[in-house]
Amino acid sequence: MRHLTGWKKWFALFLMLVFGLVVAGLICEVAVRMFSPPYIMPRWVENSSYGIRKQLSNIRGFIVTPQYRHRFSTNSKGLRGTNEHLIPKPPGVFRVLALGDSVVSGYGVEDDQTFSAKLEKKLSATRPTEVLNLGLPGYSNAEELIQLQNIGFDYQPDLVILGYFVNDHFENLTSDLYRLQEGKLVRTPEVIEPAFFLRDRLSRIPGYNFFCQHSYLVNFLRQKASEFFRSKAGQKHAVAISDYTSGKPAEQQIVLTAALVDEIIRVCTARGIHVVVLNIPMEEKGAWMQNMPTDRLTLKDQAKIVDVAVEIWGREDIWKIANPGNYHPKELGHELIAGWLADHIKNDLWKNGK
Repeated sequence: MRHLTGWKKWFALFLMLVFGLVVAGLICEVAVRMFSPPYIMPRWVENSSYGIRKQLSNIRGFIVTPQYRHRFSTNSKGLRGTNEHLIPKPPGVFRVLALGDSVVSGYGVEDDQTFSAKLEKKLSATRPTEVLNLGLPGYSNAEELIQLQNIGFDYQPDLVILGYFVNDHFENLTSDLYRLQEGKLVRTPEVIEPAFFLRDRLSRIPGYNFFCQHSYLVNFLRQKASEFFRSKAGQKHAVAISDYTSGKPAEQQIVLTAALVDEIIRVCTARGIHVVVLNIPMEEKGAWMQNMPTDRLTLKDQAKIVDVAVEIWGREDIWKIANPGNYHPKELGHELIAGWLADHIKNDLWKNGK
């Protein structure tokens, strides 16, 4: 190094720094893989023009956990699967939208094993049908409402399926997308959160999504960052991170959640769109747990609200439905939901001219 001068010296120092960082990164990667391997569950998302995150287009990736490994694909609009959907809707097509989080999106199963894909196959044998999977991991009812109003209605659905999951009450409150003002639901002004800023920038870095798919270290750091931001959001609203999937949400969470679900029902029925709300449970210590405030919904008579644990999965062994220690259902869980929905649509909607 002493014989180098000027730019050659600085270039050599730069190479040494890069080499050191690469070696340190490899050591950390090996250590994480050996002692604390995280799930490979990337959030392929970016910020949308309408104030919430959207899923990236044309994803061809994998989800890897101790319970399952499967492919994950999206079409050109970021919807799960590879099928494309025309706007406006083709004549004679019965179109269904499925809204929800990673359970609806189908973490745990292949593209063609989600209840959306299975439902489309079951119905298409009788009538031209498209079932669009708008599920996005981590979505709340607040984001689902905004998604529905900004892009969902463009697809001209005949039926909207809302998949409610037990962490929605936490996400609805901490998302800060809506508040209740004198009993009315009000969209809050857009707030630039550090997590949103960071997520949007990271997704644009060349190679970042590749490392999310293959690096345990990157996934470990990403998950720790997610936990940090989620905890900070909870503290802002005086709810603990332990309440994320609590069976007993706070009153402020219940009231806001009921208002959001009611609003989804209202905006759909105002357009003549039928609504099915799937109250999807989580396995906890070998039993089903759910917390949807059905008794607080003022518009529950205008939608079909289904207790999935009782009405759909009730006769099956819980371990045939749920992955132990993981809330994403297996293929059988999706198959049973698709079967119930197909019967409901054929017997209660199509026979009545819907």
